Amino acid sequence: MPTSKSPKQIKVHVDGCTPDTLELIKGRDTVIFIQSGPKAPMTVHVDNKALFGTTTCTAAATAAEATVYSPSVPGNYTIGLTAADAKKGGGPGTVQVLCLGPTTALGVGSTGTIKVNM
Repeated sequence: MPTSKSPKQIKVHVDGCTPDTLELIKGRDTVIFIQSGPKAPMTVHVDNKALFGTTTCTAAATAAEATVYSPSVPGNYTIGLTAADAKKGGGPGTVQVLCLGPTTALGVGSTGTIKVNM
């Protein structure tokens, strides 16, 4: 399955991250973390390493410098400025991430043809 054309961005601020929620599809979407201001942290924490293969992600000053993260395992995750924020499972300044597995539309074959049952 092809990846999306450009990564989804999570902005890292001094007091938290935005957006509040993010939906990702494994195998299609990617994510980058961008610092929002000179005092924004350079790292964020994920409550479970199953999402990106790590519990600590790096935030960059610009998109060109950012590390691209690909979701690994479908599930519900929380991203926060500290490991404690991420482990709380939500709250102000955290990002709730829903990672979905790739899906195939009902009745559509792998060749892209539509199957009609009569």
